[in-house]
Order: sequence, then structure tokens, then C-alpha cells
Amino acid sequence: MPTLALLTTITAVVSSLGAPLVPSIAHQYDVALTTAQWSLTAPLLVAAVATPILGRVAAGRRRRPAILGGLVVVAIGTTLSAGSALSMASAGDRDLLGFEVLVAGRALQGVGMALVPLAIAVARDELAGTRMVRAVALLSVTTVAGAGLGYPLTGLVALVGGLAGAYLLGVLLTLLTLAMAWRGVPASVLAVPARVDWVGALLLSGGVLCLLLGISQGEAWGWRSAAVVGLGATSGVALAAWIAAALWSRHPLVDLRLATRPGLAAPNLVAFVAGIGMYSLLTLTVVLVRADDPGFGLDHSVAVAGLILVPYATASVVGSRWARRAESRLGSRV
Repeated sequence: MPTLALLTTITAVVSSLGAPLVPSIAHQYDVALTTAQWSLTAPLLVAAVATPILGRVAAGRRRRPAILGGLVVVAIGTTLSAGSALSMASAGDRDLLGFEVLVAGRALQGVGMALVPLAIAVARDELAGTRMVRAVALLSVTTVAGAGLGYPLTGLVALVGGLAGAYLLGVLLTLLTLAMAWRGVPASVLAVPARVDWVGALLLSGGVLCLLLGISQGEAWGWRSAAVVGLGATSGVALAAWIAAALWSRHPLVDLRLATRPGLAAPNLVAFVAGIGMYSLLTLTVVLVRADDPGFGLDHSVAVAGLILVPYATASVVGSRWARRAESRLGSRV
């Protein structure tokens, strides 16, 4: 359990290297704020696609290698981002590892978010009864608590050591988690692996990527420009093809029929809308606290932006405990 809790916590800390640092990235790399936003969007996009893929790949006896391999990918990603920040700080306009490398490293870090369900799967297999329920609840809460710890921690480190310092912290934490996972994560006793729908993964990732790219660059390129219209059309075709392939496949990446069954459709919709609100909160709060534009923004440091987000994590942890008590008294529907 300490290893699994560390895994979910550090994953959240590494993911917190996104939102509070976006304005710093825009300033240091001399890019627009909407462009710097890709340092947050890229890992979320990768996580959205990597979660079902890793869930399939890690079935059976491949779960331990998948967890260790995922941590290696995260370590490589944080190293790339740290190297890019160090290069930019030392070489200025002549940086050898530019913004594209930073975003690529952040994208690899998104694989870490896909490891949380695998950690919960380990707890479900290794424990039973009340211990299993408590372990799953603990791992769910540590994810949010890790984000609450990560925002002020990475903000303070970025204030003292710059972007490079924040990403180097991510490298150290990931390597520590990898060492503990190597020793503590057990192998699965299940022998039957699951098939991976690689065609569905390609269609889903391509469709979402085109959609996000068109939305993020629409203002700069023009909403009626050929590039934005083309990206929108490509996204629509790719996502429609993914839905058709998912409904036709015997082993879909995401079981859409299961996701839309009565009793599951409503929680999925609530989670989707809540996710939009949560990430909008994280982004807009940081921009508001750090922006120094006349008439907009509070012009505070990255450390203050990190501290501003602590109540979000605190309320999430307290709210989860309150929700479980309320469910036991009022029922899950209420």
C-alpha cells in the first residue's frame, strides 16, 4: 500500500507541473499563452488515450511490466522537459531544445495519469473485503491530495529554481517511485492478456488531437481559415469512424455500449461535465492570479498560484469523506 499510495501521489504531483507553470512557460519561451497551454493539454490528451490502452496492455501478467514501463516513460518525459528548460535558460534565443521538446516531454508525462487505474487494480487483486474498499478509497483520495501538494510544491520550486528546477523535481520523484515500484508492486496471477484495439486508439487520438488543435489555434489562425475548418472536418470523420469501429469490434478500446447503459450513462456524463469544470478552474485560476495585463490579473508569483489551488484539493478530500457518509445515509441516487 505505501508503494501504491506513493505511485498515485507522485503521479498527481508530476501532473501538477502543468497548470501553475503555463504563464512561466509562455514568458520563458516567448510564446502566446494559448500556445503555452499545450504544456497542460498535451499530457491530458495522452492520458485520455493511454488510460484505456494501458488498461488493455496491463491485463494478465503484463501489469507489473506495464506499471514499471509507464514510470520509465514518465521519467523520460520529465527529463526532456527539464533539459529543454535548462537549455532555454542557458542559451536564451539560441536554445537547442525548444518549446516543442518541452511539450513532447509533457506529453510523455501524461502516461503517468494512466497508471492510477492500474494501481487501483493491484489493490483490488491483492486485498479483499473492507481492506480492499478502504484501499481503493485511499488511492482515489491520494490522487487529489497529491495535486494539492504538487501545486504549491512545484510553484515554490519554480520560484526558486525556475522551470528547470520544477521539472528536475519531477525527475527525482518519478525515479524514487520507480525504485519502490520495482520492489513493491507484485506480479498479477492472471494469465490471460487482453487484446488492444490499436485502430481504435489511432482514430480516437487523431480525432481528439485535431479537435483540440483547431480549438486552441482558432483565434490565431482564424475560425474560418482552411486549416481550422480542415482540422474540424478531420476530427469529425475520425471520431465518427472510431465510434463505428468501437460498436463493431469484439474487443473495443472503449466499450461504448457498456458506457451508455442505464445506471452508467448518468455517472459518466456527470464525470465528463465535472472534468470540464475542474480543468477550466485550474487553468483560469492560474491565469487570473499570474496575469499582469492592465485591468486583468493579480500579477502574483507562481508560488502564490500554487497556493491558491490548495483549497481545491482540500475540499476534494473532505468532500469525498462527506460523500461516502451521505451515501450511507441517503442512498447513492440522492
